[in-house]
Amino acid sequence: MESHTLISRDVVPLHLARQFFSTLVRRPAVELATAVDWVQAATITLSLADCVRSLSAYAEEQGAPIENSQPLLESLFSLEGLRVSLGWSGAELVAFLIDDARTEDTFSPTVDVNEIRDTLIRFFNNTDKLEQTLKAQRIYDGALPSFESCSSLVDFRPVFDTRRERITGGIISASLFLQLRSPQPGASVEQRSFQLDVSDIRRLSDELQQLKSKILALRAIVEERDVPLLNPAKSLSEDGQN
Repeated sequence: MESHTLISRDVVPLHLARQFFSTLVRRPAVELATAVDWVQAATITLSLADCVRSLSAYAEEQGAPIENSQPLLESLFSLEGLRVSLGWSGAELVAFLIDDARTEDTFSPTVDVNEIRDTLIRFFNNTDKLEQTLKAQRIYDGALPSFESCSSLVDFRPVFDTRRERITGGIISASLFLQLRSPQPGASVEQRSFQLDVSDIRRLSDELQQLKSKILALRAIVEERDVPLLNPAKSLSEDGQN
């Protein structure tokens, strides 16, 4: 499953918070304002790549194209995560970041601090939409480990005679290895492995195909009712592509 944590509840170190804020301040004011407009208007899905494409298309439509919008969105979402973890209001976090930047003397003389403050507070005021993203992340994580990756191995295992000098037969053995990501934040990836034969693989393939069909059928029903789907686009695609 694609990495999907847009907003983390972790308290980031001060130097990272400064870096995120600096990224926003260094961008043209119109780009930051357009990104905030997009947050207000768009459906935020659980894929940064999807969000980047959506923002780029939105900016083009508004006649204010944004080059390399990923750092912009990463910084906005990361600062929202910091705000949530601290329990501050948007205005409190923005005031802290501006005061800190002034203390560190990192503002460019051309920066309109008041415009930056107003734009960022407007972003943080999207409380319901950003909280929906956090809830969607928790649901997507679920209570079970998530699929990370897989690999397989097929080998021939010889059977020797009693003196261990001559191969008298052999077994073809197939193994499947699954890497699973724990729903607990920060946990390491766990590997599970088991042996299969051709009949097992056939049964597993049939079950997975049925599961795929169920997902696509439910997707069609939900979309027909105009319920926004917050999954990463790749997670609902028949061919696994965006």
